[in-house]
Amino acid sequence: MIEKVFCFKDLYYLTQYALSDISDEEVVAKFNYLAKNIKNNTMRDKYKKQVLSIVDKMSNVDDDINQKIFDKLFYVEDTNEKNLEQYITLLNICNVEDLENIENNSLDLKFSFNDFFGENGYIESEYLFDLVDEDLKQNGINSKYIYSLGDLSRIDTEYVYIDDYLNFHPEDIDDIKKEYIENLASLKLDEIIDLNNKESIDANNKVEITDKTVKEAQKHVAGIVEKESETAKVKNTK
Repeated sequence: MIEKVFCFKDLYYLTQYALSDISDEEVVAKFNYLAKNIKNNTMRDKYKKQVLSIVDKMSNVDDDINQKIFDKLFYVEDTNEKNLEQYITLLNICNVEDLENIENNSLDLKFSFNDFFGENGYIESEYLFDLVDEDLKQNGINSKYIYSLGDLSRIDTEYVYIDDYLNFHPEDIDDIKKEYIENLASLKLDEIIDLNNKESIDANNKVEITDKTVKEAQKHVAGIVEKESETAKVKNTK
């Protein structure tokens, strides 16, 4: 018989993302149930390692991202190795304490940092100067940047934000990266990463947490906890 794969200390950070009607004990029991249902020992060990890695990385990540991942793991019962690896990658990208490699790390996402940078009015200063210079040469006093020239003298950063009125605002790259992470937090997971649903327990890629979903989860984990309690009683009577 497979012993418990997870204990409370393994998952304590994760439990905060369960709805208030679901106890910490039920969260741990559910993850143990999912782990025990993985019959291959190597795959079960891999699942445990991935879940522990996910929990470990959550403390430096936006709660909205963490919540989305928890919902997939707990309510959808996603144990797919490739999906869990993508959750880990996403958590690494969204770590506000480590922004250095976000450009390269996000290249495989559906909406990368480079996409965000290009679609939201950001530009490198050197390209901005070239852009303004070219427009002035072509259009003279009719240049669309004619009223923005005063902003150029105040630019002392490597990156610039161009607003809807063509005003130039110096921007720190770390601030842009944090805005990108905030943007990711507002999206659904299937808008950020390609999830493999064929091998998942539930093929539904859109998680909608309804009262019915919660009641089903409560009923399921309550049954798991009751079964574990009965097993423990039997052991104690031997």
